[in-house]
Amino acid sequence: MKKFLCTLFIFLISTALCYANDIHGMKYKDIKLKSKIKTDSGNWSYAKKSDDYLLKTEGFGGFYDYLKKDGSFAFTTDCKYEFLYNNKLAGYSDKDFMFYEFDYTDGVLTRTQIPEEEIKNILSGYRIIKLSEFSPLTNSLKIKKGFGELRLLILNDLGVDMNGYCFTSGNAKFKTYPISGVITVFSKGMIQLSPSAGGSDQSPWYVLLVR
Repeated sequence: MKKFLCTLFIFLISTALCYANDIHGMKYKDIKLKSKIKTDSGNWSYAKKSDDYLLKTEGFGGFYDYLKKDGSFAFTTDCKYEFLYNNKLAGYSDKDFMFYEFDYTDGVLTRTQIPEEEIKNILSGYRIIKLSEFSPLTNSLKIKKGFGELRLLILNDLGVDMNGYCFTSGNAKFKTYPISGVITVFSKGMIQLSPSAGGSDQSPWYVLLVR
């Protein structure tokens, strides 16, 4: 009996840690630091030591650099969450609040915005809200929470510089994740999405009124 209770306790602890660190509904894990990846005719995958790999290293400002096998600089995606899916290299930009996929050909990195329908397959179970849905007069949006938790993904379709934006609230309970535009709301209230330096015409506040 004691052995069973001990095993159950370890399981619950590991589950809680997983809950705290993972992004709900995210099917693809962030590429870990020092990981080696490669591209072959546009197909991305993890690499072996013998491959002509690209090494993920610490970059500047919380971003990451990818170095060639000889140690020279290859590229940076300007994303803080990067992952491989369907033989593609993809990432989420905190500055843009958008998902991108990347191609690296002849030493040049290019990016393409991932369509909304495809984002739903990458990050499932979320209601997608675009910045253009907020009122142009008040920068607010009313949404119904319903029963249980509410998972939201904010996408920036207005080209606003979202660098430094974060969620705050004085009365609503919520949880944020490594992807800045993702939030799980547990209770009703008013949630602000605003830049850390304060709002302006170029960097306005956005207000979610969760009812």
